[in-house]
Amino acid sequence: MEHILGALLAPQRTMRTIGRERPLLPAAALWCLGSLSVCFALRGAAYWGVGAFDAVASWCPLPGLALRAILVVNPVFLLVFGWLLFIVCWLIRTAVLHLVAELLGGTGRALSLLAALGYARVPLILSAPLTVALAAAGGWSLATSWPGTVWRVGAVAVCGWTVGLLIVALQETHGLTTRKAVSVLLAIVAAVVLLHVLAWLGCVASGFHFADLLAVD
Repeated sequence: MEHILGALLAPQRTMRTIGRERPLLPAAALWCLGSLSVCFALRGAAYWGVGAFDAVASWCPLPGLALRAILVVNPVFLLVFGWLLFIVCWLIRTAVLHLVAELLGGTGRALSLLAALGYARVPLILSAPLTVALAAAGGWSLATSWPGTVWRVGAVAVCGWTVGLLIVALQETHGLTTRKAVSVLLAIVAAVVLLHVLAWLGCVASGFHFADLLAVD
């Protein structure tokens, strides 16, 4: 609990301590819990009327596929087996970030970053409770004006908070400056955007519409 509160209130000192102690089991639990919360928040948002999901699929085919999977997978299956996918994603993301950080002069250990990334996921745990609370306040609907607006603003704020903790994690576990830590993320984002553009061009050329995948029965 001390590291969880520390990651939220004193992230630099806490991430430095986490990088040194490497509490991998709690970090894995937090990573999975944050990921699960996001999945159920997106399912709830779609069920209670938040729009823009079609636009995600139309302009970002790869996230559109992920979103489709989140919306249609059986929730029991997600609870029982989802953690396996979350752990795989955690390991892959750590490996990619560690590699890029080393290319930019980082000197940390991959296990230190692995633990820090788990704790950087803490704000995302708020996703599902925030979604339920706003839906309840709006009469179990997010299609009305203020609950839907607050949900979108809250989603951006939580994601921004998580990205900020990720930058701190890179700084404290790999000895990077803020500029280099941000450069690590920008390099990965640029590569992902390139993949999205190629996927989108492929969809346009083939006449396939990913938005159709989000038509959940």
